[in-house]
Amino acid sequence: MGDESDFRAHQARRRRILSFAAVFVPVLTVSLIYLFTRAPEYRSSARLEIVPGSIARPQNGDLSDDPSKAFLTEIQVLTSRPLVETATESLKESGGLPPDLGADPVDGLQQMLSTDSTAGTDVVELQAEGPARTFLPRLVNGVVDAYQARLEDTYKALAANADAGVSEELRLLDQKVAAKRAEVDAFRARYDIVSLERDENQVLSRVKGLGQELTQANDRVVAAEAKLQALRETGGGVARSKDDPTVADMERRASEMSNELKEYARKYTPQYMAMDPEVKSLRARLDDLEQQIQTERASSRGNALADAQTELASARAAALRLKEQSDEASQAARVFTDRFGEYKALQEDLTKLEDLRRSALERQAKLEAQERERAPRMTVLEAAALPQKPYRPLYLLDAGLSFVGSLVLGLLAVWFVEFFSPKERRDPAVIVQQGWAGLPLAHAAHAGAPPMLSGEHPLHLTGPGGAALPGPRILTDVETAAILHAANDDARLAITALFFGLAVEELIRLRWESIDLAENALQVDGEEPRRLPIERPLRRALDARRDAERAGPLLRGSGGGPLSASDLDNLVTYAAYDAALDRADEVTPQTLRHTYIVYLLRQGVRLSDISRIVGRIPRDDLVAYARYGAPETRLPLDRIDRVPPALRDFDPPPLVGEDGGGGASTGA
Repeated sequence: MGDESDFRAHQARRRRILSFAAVFVPVLTVSLIYLFTRAPEYRSSARLEIVPGSIARPQNGDLSDDPSKAFLTEIQVLTSRPLVETATESLKESGGLPPDLGADPVDGLQQMLSTDSTAGTDVVELQAEGPARTFLPRLVNGVVDAYQARLEDTYKALAANADAGVSEELRLLDQKVAAKRAEVDAFRARYDIVSLERDENQVLSRVKGLGQELTQANDRVVAAEAKLQALRETGGGVARSKDDPTVADMERRASEMSNELKEYARKYTPQYMAMDPEVKSLRARLDDLEQQIQTERASSRGNALADAQTELASARAAALRLKEQSDEASQAARVFTDRFGEYKALQEDLTKLEDLRRSALERQAKLEAQERERAPRMTVLEAAALPQKPYRPLYLLDAGLSFVGSLVLGLLAVWFVEFFSPKERRDPAVIVQQGWAGLPLAHAAHAGAPPMLSGEHPLHLTGPGGAALPGPRILTDVETAAILHAANDDARLAITALFFGLAVEELIRLRWESIDLAENALQVDGEEPRRLPIERPLRRALDARRDAERAGPLLRGSGGGPLSASDLDNLVTYAAYDAALDRADEVTPQTLRHTYIVYLLRQGVRLSDISRIVGRIPRDDLVAYARYGAPETRLPLDRIDRVPPALRDFDPPPLVGEDGGGGASTGA
């Protein structure tokens, strides 16, 4: 087997080398020949500073609002066909053209030219590339000279056209302004329009004044009507003493007489006063004076009513007269308003013409004042010089890229060949324990296989009864398969159960009543109750015990009672010794459980979910187990493969009953 394996490996290496060489060598050779047979190309360039000036002006003479557009336009002009044609004629006269330009020399030269502007500046680099080393600087400098001549000619033509256009426009505007002004003056004089201000015109100001007077007259009419209505409602009103001096004098005299009677009343008795002639005379005069006061007041009320009626009539007559005058003035104002609107329209037309004339004058003044500033400028910052070394190709860089590309193609060719090559089939090894050959030979055949897990980080775990255990080793797939092959029915069932998440104490207490073969489920009671699915390897181990009583403990000791922890240790350790494992004394049930937990963690199972499979794990042990977890992913239980590869690929051999019976059992 070793010679055949070496021969196949040698054939594979030879196939890869031939595939790589068949692609790498031809591709590298052809690419290097192509690279080093290319003719060198040179580059010559000149740096120019271009200030477009009036080149960027429209034909009406306005300066451009966006100088960057004018600059970009000039860059395009540098390599335009008309300019290259002019430069070509000059080059033909000065020293001739290269012979390899083709039927259209102008197009060939145009293909050799390119420009590169510097952002934020008016500097542009004019470049020429080609194999003619000595011709390139002549071409660049010839294009620069042609562009300089074009700038001067274009500026002169545009400046003359712009000045002539502005002068003609100004002459026409002067004529139109004079004619419109004469028309406006004639219209204003014909209709007596003083000003554009409405209040300054006589007709409109008279209408405004009459309107104010009519409003005041109407207010007086309303006041007179209200006064007359009040006098009528009060019977002529109450005559006030201050308004009539006569009444005021009589009231004063009556008051004095009344006061005099009051003095008599304080000094004398009423009987005496009734007999005193002087008192009687005083009372008679007081009564007569009060009668006169009443008569005078009645006369005053009649006079006030008559005066109110007269005032109302006068106010109404004045308001009517003002109304008639206002109507006449309004009619005249309406006619004036129409004429005034026409006058304003004429005045606006005149204003627009004057604005146009003023703008033309400003443009003319600007053209005259800024003639020197608007002149185009082109400064040669660096003239084209004779190139000293090729611009391209870069032979060494291209050769390195060619080598890398050939290498990549060769590797792709090897992958392509290996992808379509028939793969050697390697059947999984099945270790069968024979009477004449022990497991060491089978184990040696798998010694080179990669381990399922490695135990580079041992843990400190606790066994039954709380006794400290050394950090268990992690079994490989080969070792696990060897133990399964070497174990008897009870040991194989115990090993399989440990690889499905049962702890040692849980396995010892497990009873047949907790196993539901119809539902393929196993109920685990204890500190961490859980229901585990019965996968195919465990089902085969259970079915292998057909002769067992399907009641009571799943595993029984020698006395028929439950299996003890030491008995379980012996079952596993004996199977390890029978499998001829190295350091078989280290293989215990804790070793199998530890191997299974690490297998789950390296798949990426979450620490919070692992107790749902293997039960309770002490916190310190769980923290130590965290080092085995896959750091790049954390997967839920439904994405975890609970069956280790050694159990999944295990095919149990025919078994013979321990009591000498002839019934053999096989996995379901």
